[in-house]
Amino acid sequence: MSVQSWNLGVREVSGLGLRRDPRSGLPEVIAISDRTTTIARLRADGSARLRPDPPGRRAAAHHRVRGLPDDLDRAGGPQWEGVAADGAGRVVVLGERGSELVLLSPEFGFERRIRLRHEWEGDRQAGLEALVLLRDGHVLAAKQRHPVRLLEFGPAGERPIGLVPTAALPAGEAFRPPRARELACLAGWGFADDDLPSVNDMSLQAGFLHLVSSASRRIARIRLPATGPVRVESRWPLPDAVTAGRDAKVEGLIVDDRVGVLVAVDSHRDRDNLHLLGRSWPVP
Repeated sequence: MSVQSWNLGVREVSGLGLRRDPRSGLPEVIAISDRTTTIARLRADGSARLRPDPPGRRAAAHHRVRGLPDDLDRAGGPQWEGVAADGAGRVVVLGERGSELVLLSPEFGFERRIRLRHEWEGDRQAGLEALVLLRDGHVLAAKQRHPVRLLEFGPAGERPIGLVPTAALPAGEAFRPPRARELACLAGWGFADDDLPSVNDMSLQAGFLHLVSSASRRIARIRLPATGPVRVESRWPLPDAVTAGRDAKVEGLIVDDRVGVLVAVDSHRDRDNLHLLGRSWPVP
């Protein structure tokens, strides 16, 4: 498999997202790290293809998030593990430390934070990974491991949307969470398969939920609607060019009709860490 790659200039990528540039309207990849409050941006061209990496240069622009509370902008990093964006260009980051959403303006300024309440808050394996924005101010996140679960959060007392094709926030629409300081866990789903030992990022596209697992080095696909326990429909092993090296942990995923299938690698080395696997899902 031929893999096109870029160096994002972020060594420990922990999540990938896709948004429309508020000025140009073109799609762009955004990447976060659990060690820094800088966001990397890689813009696509008019045909939604990522621009080639110039020789000897890093392709991504970097933006330091402004106005963060002191407890997030401190040594050791913010422990950000998932990122998504809405139709207005607003960025939403999932923080593992404290289980929260951090809302950023389209210009990457801090707006507010929202606590995510769930039953594993005191568990050492409670860490939330991956983020998908849903309609009606709801979000979907994943409990990373032991056990792996998908969790829907929304205002307390509301009905869950569920794992259905229409759950995702429609393209071009603004994400409108309630003014409340926290969201409750409204629903959770376990997995019928035991070969997905971790979930590190998710992407909801065309009636399918895609999940990347660094532990199994593969992408899994779930057909929607889905009920618990959730069954994986097909799997795509990641190529050796992506997973080579002991420190190569795949932590980011985008599956999109425009830009294709992208994965990002958490690596401690200065190397290419964003990889385009193809323009579409290859498994029937």
